[in-house]
Amino acid sequence: RFFLSNFSVLSSPASPRCFSVLRWFVMAFKRPVSKRSCPTDEDEDFVVKPSKKRKTKMPSTVRIQSVETIACAVRQLFESKADPARAAQMNRYMRDQFNHFGLQAPVRRALYPEAYSRMKLDKPSSASPAWPPERLIFFIKELWRLPEREMQHFAMDLAEKQRALLFGDLKKAVGLVKFMICEKSWWDTVDMIATHLVGYIVQEHGGRGEALMDAWIQDKNMWIRRSAILHQLSFKGKCNEERLFRFSLKCAHEEEFFIRKAIGWALRQHARLEPVTVKKFVLQHGEKFSTLTKREAMKHLASVKVK
Repeated sequence: RFFLSNFSVLSSPASPRCFSVLRWFVMAFKRPVSKRSCPTDEDEDFVVKPSKKRKTKMPSTVRIQSVETIACAVRQLFESKADPARAAQMNRYMRDQFNHFGLQAPVRRALYPEAYSRMKLDKPSSASPAWPPERLIFFIKELWRLPEREMQHFAMDLAEKQRALLFGDLKKAVGLVKFMICEKSWWDTVDMIATHLVGYIVQEHGGRGEALMDAWIQDKNMWIRRSAILHQLSFKGKCNEERLFRFSLKCAHEEEFFIRKAIGWALRQHARLEPVTVKKFVLQHGEKFSTLTKREAMKHLASVKVK
């Protein structure tokens, strides 16, 4: 409005105010325009100073060690008590199939409290430990892959103490025990797994567990069949005699030493409660069983009279 009302005066070259007004007009249009809608720091009247907020202390995150790291820590604990001379004897006894630290069972089990402490699992027999089942299964498998045999024995003992947690889900339970049976297979691990882990699974899952054993007795893997024969070894009065005798006859023709030995062992164990029945069964099917099987089954039945 000022410019228009004074246009005639300002437009005159002789006007002394011409250049100053024009300079003001040009400078007004040269002022940079911010692309943001909010005021800039140059506009002091609109500067918003940050308020001083109290810094809240964030909770420290819990560092969870990997399963591999914990397994190595437990292995180092066992290695610290190694006995090379005894380890050489153990290697020979196991036909040099596995390496050993040379730890006998009492020495190995004495290290368990410290091992559980390193695992942050101070109560391994608790029904609700600090570890979820999936993580515990992964840890047991990681122990199983380590070269020393003591690590597999520790894994078995841990699985037995945690079996209520581990074996609630039949599918996961079978996956774990089959892995333990089929990997690094030998009698020292398979027999313990069959009697303390597989037997527990069968009792816990009833008919589904029994159906599983009916499938295992026909499995191609010899150690799986041996586990099916031995799974009732600790059942005592709850042993299913019909299944025991049926499994024994099913595998009686096999020439495998560990199968023949397992049949005799299972029958001998049942004979502690039913000596007459077992002796009668062996005598009735004597031609089907090997000499080894009959010798094992009848070891304590010489004085038992059968009508």
